[in-house]
Amino acid sequence: MPKKPSAVPDKAFWVGGLDGGVFVLIAKNKNLEPDEYFAKIYYASGDIAYEGEMRLSPRGSTAIDHINPAIFQGWDGDTLYIEGNKLLKVQN
Repeated sequence: MPKKPSAVPDKAFWVGGLDGGVFVLIAKNKNLEPDEYFAKIYYASGDIAYEGEMRLSPRGSTAIDHINPAIFQGWDGDTLYIEGNKLLKVQN
């Protein structure tokens, strides 16, 4: 894991491996639907890769423990992969 840049919040966690990844900060609030989350995803440089709402897939999935870094497996530019074949997908 690279050193966390000062632009990345302390609560953000690394999702990835030695060959690359992103820092992720996921939030949930009462204004969002049960399957919606708010994400800030940062490149290793500290620049923002994505900021906005994401929807849990497949539909009807049970809520995720969004503050547990261990459940996140990777990011491909529009999808966060989560254990148990779940996904958080960017909302356009």
